[in-house]
Amino acid sequence: MTLFFIITLSAIIVSAQTEEEEWDNYLNYYADTLAQTLRVDDTTFLNSIFDEDRFLEKILIQKDDENIKFYNKSYSKRLKKELNIGKMIVEAIDTGHYDFVNHYTSVDGDIHMIFRLLGMDAAFNYHDYQLEWVEVDSVYRVTDVFFYGNGEKLSETLQMVYKNLLRGALDVKVGNSRINKTALETNKFVKIKSLLANQKYEEAKELYYSIPKELRKHRIYKYWRIEILSHFENQEYIDAINDYNKSYPNDPSFFFLAYNKALIEEDWDAALKYINKIDISVGLDSFLDYYRGVIFFNKEDYVKAQEKFESAQSIYEFELLYDNLLALYVETNQHAKAIKILNDYLSDFNYIKEDVIKWVKLNYADFSQTTEFFVWEKE
Repeated sequence: MTLFFIITLSAIIVSAQTEEEEWDNYLNYYADTLAQTLRVDDTTFLNSIFDEDRFLEKILIQKDDENIKFYNKSYSKRLKKELNIGKMIVEAIDTGHYDFVNHYTSVDGDIHMIFRLLGMDAAFNYHDYQLEWVEVDSVYRVTDVFFYGNGEKLSETLQMVYKNLLRGALDVKVGNSRINKTALETNKFVKIKSLLANQKYEEAKELYYSIPKELRKHRIYKYWRIEILSHFENQEYIDAINDYNKSYPNDPSFFFLAYNKALIEEDWDAALKYINKIDISVGLDSFLDYYRGVIFFNKEDYVKAQEKFESAQSIYEFELLYDNLLALYVETNQHAKAIKILNDYLSDFNYIKEDVIKWVKLNYADFSQTTEFFVWEKE
């Protein structure tokens, strides 16, 4: 679907509405189209509205130096050929959910659209798309994406790689003896991500600490240190989060890290504090009530836990939410509601009843002895 079609259809739909309503409807339709296409692995729309030239302007160093100009020309050509932002986002979504949350206008007049990425394991992240007005086309185009989880724009991540590659290329040009050393260290960064993807955590950790300390001072390296150590759950992981907090105390990415740290330490008040901070940073997302429900359940405040879980259920229906609702209903002896969850497992998630029965008897022995369960089992 082209941007022209979206604008035209939007204009027809909202012709009788106020200017503000028109704008909101246009942006909502634009965002919904983006989310719907990406959810079905269709990268065409996002790639068509991505402005490669403006994106490159954020990355490249512009100097009146022939060597830099020559490298920039080569790098730009290669990046345009290799970068597929649509594919990148689709791979991040994988089998998860991807939904538009809200939009806002920054002080410089750019439009921002925030999307929630929810994994099958209920891990979550937010993507903030920056849209700039392109006068020559008379349209808004995506020029960057900010990832809340690691606290960096895509352009910032690639610029760090670009600078190291440029430095290495210039070293070669002038015959410097440390030829491509920084570029080599950047390659380690790429290998680390590959090792993590293949669950080779010890190798990733060893390779990370082989990177010079000077490079490890960069935010993205500090972030990946935490990502690596999260698979070990030791004091070193907590120390890495604390180190990140000292460097970036008000960064949205820290809120995510602090929330995960609080869960590990079972500090439920801190976990609630950082979920609320995340909520504010993304302009309020009512789906975060699911995580508040988890927190209140662990605090044994079952009234608030039920309120938050059922609030989240009105927005989203996914398996872990149902698992938590079942645990809550069993714990509070709401057997009729617990039975409804069991039926939902069969109708919404296509589970076999015999398997559900065995699972309940294994995990909820007392509940499996209730009259309500006996009746349901025999139905």
